[in-house]
Amino acid sequence: MNTRVRNDDSLPAEAQELLQEKDKEIEELKLEKLRLHAEFENYRKRLNKKADEKQKFALQPLVLEILDAVDDFEHAFHPDNLKAEKDVMLQGFFQICLKILAVLQNHGVARIETENVAFDPHLHEAVLVEPSDMEVHAIVRTLRNGYLLHDRIVRVAQVALAAPPANPA
Repeated sequence: MNTRVRNDDSLPAEAQELLQEKDKEIEELKLEKLRLHAEFENYRKRLNKKADEKQKFALQPLVLEILDAVDDFEHAFHPDNLKAEKDVMLQGFFQICLKILAVLQNHGVARIETENVAFDPHLHEAVLVEPSDMEVHAIVRTLRNGYLLHDRIVRVAQVALAAPPANPA
């Protein structure tokens, strides 16, 4: 603090006391001004951060809708759903699906891993439990892929978990 001490013998004691009080008030007002300035800067930074977050995730509803179409493509191209013969048109659609996924990836969309990873209830939704030789509660298969937009979950992955094999009676 930069308190000015005035000790002027020519002023009456009351005046000196009043000057000291006023000097103290001035110092307090300066400190309050600094605090308000710091609070305003923090507020401005928070607003900018929120605006950046809003812009970063503005596409989330669109991404969800596109992912539904990607799911349909992926389901159609699953080996169980294809005939043995190679259809040029199906190959073309598969390439379109890959391009859509690449565009989404370029805009921060990433698939949630489900193979060779432990079940994570924040990222995976257990929809089925299937008898399996795998470790109990391990992910057996993916029923629907999950996705992240940047680091935010857009949609959790739906998975089937391993259950102990049924004991024959």
